[in-house]
Amino acid sequence: MIFRIGLSANSCLAKLQFAFDLNMRNNDEEKPKGAKAIALKAQKKIFSNAAGGNLIKFVIDDELSMLFDHLVNLNVEYLKLQKVPNFQYLGRKVVKNMIKLGVKIGFMRHHNQLNKMELNALSTFRSKFHSLMKALVSFYEVEFTYNREYLIDAINMCHKNLINAIQRNSTDRSLERLEAVIDFYTNEHFLDTVCGNARPAELLPHIRLIVDEIGLRLERKLL
Repeated sequence: MIFRIGLSANSCLAKLQFAFDLNMRNNDEEKPKGAKAIALKAQKKIFSNAAGGNLIKFVIDDELSMLFDHLVNLNVEYLKLQKVPNFQYLGRKVVKNMIKLGVKIGFMRHHNQLNKMELNALSTFRSKFHSLMKALVSFYEVEFTYNREYLIDAINMCHKNLINAIQRNSTDRSLERLEAVIDFYTNEHFLDTVCGNARPAELLPHIRLIVDEIGLRLERKLL
């Protein structure tokens, strides 16, 4: 497994475009859906062959669904500013991959597929992810505190622990989805644009909504 640090903007966007082109060749384009609809569809697919009809009532709550939807809007607007073709599809695809991974991890836990070491890695991931979310809020609220290297290291630590937790029970497709998410959010240009001190005006409303949602979930100990 390769942990990518500091991909160039052009490299990251080229990968996204390749993913779009591949998807079109496979006739797999879908109409836009909200985060909850994506999660429910993924849940239905993953649990379709499992015993019992109603194993998990809700994969994501309404507030988390809103957070994902805000993240989609941020991705789409960022890619639009970069003049990336198919920016709407590509921006949604990143979050769709995140949601599918979350549903798959929920399935693994529900069916006790993770051994002790994997559960420990998942617990470490949660702790690292919590610290990452607190840092993102702090970088937004306190001027001139943004630290790109810290964010990239923190994201890659989350990545490493998540890989340790799920790799044994994951398909190559699931691991590729995780790589695509990490590639997008460790892109230096994306981080500088979204988290730095000179954020484009077009992104500010989306960033504010995301930070507010993250802050609320941190206060409620939901992240």
